[in-house]
Amino acid sequence: MTLSKRTISLLSDAYIIFVLVFSTGAFFTVFVDTDDLAVSSKGSPIFTITWGLIYAISLLRILARRHEMTKLLQTNKALLLLAGLAVVSTYWSLDRSATLHAVGGLILTAVIALDLSIHYSIRQLLRFICIAFVIVAVLSVVVEVVLPGIVPGQEMEGAAWHGVFGYKNVFGKVICFGTLACVAMIDRSRLLRGLVVVCGLALTVLSRSVSAVGFLAFMLLIFALWPIFKWRSTPRRFAITALTLIALTLTYVVAQNFARVTALLDKDPHLTGRVDLWQLALGDIEAQPVLGYGYQAFWSYNSVPARRIREAVNWDKAPHSHNGYIEMALSLGLTGFVAYGVLCWTFARRAYLFFMHGPENYRRWPLTFLVFTLAYQCTEGTAVGGGIFWIVFCSLLFSLTAVKHEATIPQLSRSPLLVHRRDLSTNAINV
Repeated sequence: MTLSKRTISLLSDAYIIFVLVFSTGAFFTVFVDTDDLAVSSKGSPIFTITWGLIYAISLLRILARRHEMTKLLQTNKALLLLAGLAVVSTYWSLDRSATLHAVGGLILTAVIALDLSIHYSIRQLLRFICIAFVIVAVLSVVVEVVLPGIVPGQEMEGAAWHGVFGYKNVFGKVICFGTLACVAMIDRSRLLRGLVVVCGLALTVLSRSVSAVGFLAFMLLIFALWPIFKWRSTPRRFAITALTLIALTLTYVVAQNFARVTALLDKDPHLTGRVDLWQLALGDIEAQPVLGYGYQAFWSYNSVPARRIREAVNWDKAPHSHNGYIEMALSLGLTGFVAYGVLCWTFARRAYLFFMHGPENYRRWPLTFLVFTLAYQCTEGTAVGGGIFWIVFCSLLFSLTAVKHEATIPQLSRSPLLVHRRDLSTNAINV
C-alpha cells in the first residue's frame, strides 16, 4: 500500500506531537513509584523502550540530511563544549553509572532537537508545542475531574491539582510553559489570547503552586514588554532605565521584607525546605568548586553527600537542590557554570536578532522561552538534561543559528520599528 504525501506528512506531524507530549513526563508516576528513590532512579522499562525508539527514529531522520546536521553542530560550539564537559565528568563522578545515564539523555534529547530544527521552522515547532500543550492540559482536566487518583500524586499536596504529572509544581511549570507558547503563537485574536491566559492562570491556581502562578504572571508581563526594544532610541533607553529601577526597588523591598512576603503567600521563609537545601549544597560546592561531582551524580541514590543533606533537612525524597544554578555547580563546578553562561549568551544574542527582524508575534517566543528557563531555575531543577525543556532549548538554539548577522547590529540600533522585514533565510539556518 502506497501512502500519499499528505498522509505521510500528517503521520510525521502526529509523531512530533507525541514526542513533545511524551517528553513532558506525563503519566510517569503511573509506571514508576516516585516515593521510592531507589526504584524511581531506575526509571520505567516502558519509558526506556519508548525513548529508545524515539532516539533511533531521530538519528535516522538526521542522517538523511547529514550536511545540515554538520553545519549546525559546527556553529554551536558552546553546546558541544557543555556536552563534552558532561561526558568527561564521568571520570571524576561520584556515581559513574548515574552520570553515563544522564549524559546519554542529555545528548540524545539534543539529537531529537537537532531533528526538529532541521525539518521544521520555529513557527512550525511552536505550533506543535501548542497542540501538545492543549492535549496535556485537556488530559489533566479529565484526570482531575473525571478520573481522580488514576495518576498517583503526593499525599502532602492535598487537593492541589497535579494533572497527568506526579507533582503539582511540575504541572504548574508545564502549564506556564504551554500558556506562553500559545500566547506567542496567536498573532491577531486578542480574545483568543485572553482566553488562553485566563485558562492558564486558572490551571496554575488550581495547582496551588505559588511559584507557577507568580512565574506565569511575570512571564506574561515580560512578553508584553518586548516591543520596547523596537522603540526609538531615546524613549527605549528611558523605558528600560525606568523598568530596571522599578525591578531593583521591588527586589530590595522583597529582600528586606522576605518573611512578610512569604507569609502573605502562605509560605514559610525557608520555601518548603528549599533554602536549607541551598545552604547545605553551597557548602558542598565549596568543597569541589572547579569540576563538581560529575554530571547529575550528586543526588544519586548512593551519593553520600546527598544522603547527608537529606538527613540534615529531614527530606528523604529530595530529588535535587531545587535550583538549576546550584545543580550546575554541583554537577560540573564553576567550569560548567561558565560554559552554560556562554551557551545562554549565544542563545540570547541570536534570539534578540530574530525578534528584531520582524513584527510577527511568534518572534517573541525564543526570548520569552529563554527568560522562562533562566527564571524557573531559581526555584526548580536544572533545564540542562532530558525532557521537553531541554529539547525546546536546543531546537531553538539550532534554528536560530546565524550565518552572517554581525552586519545587522548597526542597523538594529538605528531602526526603531524595523523597516527591514526581509526573510531571515539569508541570515539564519531554518528559521
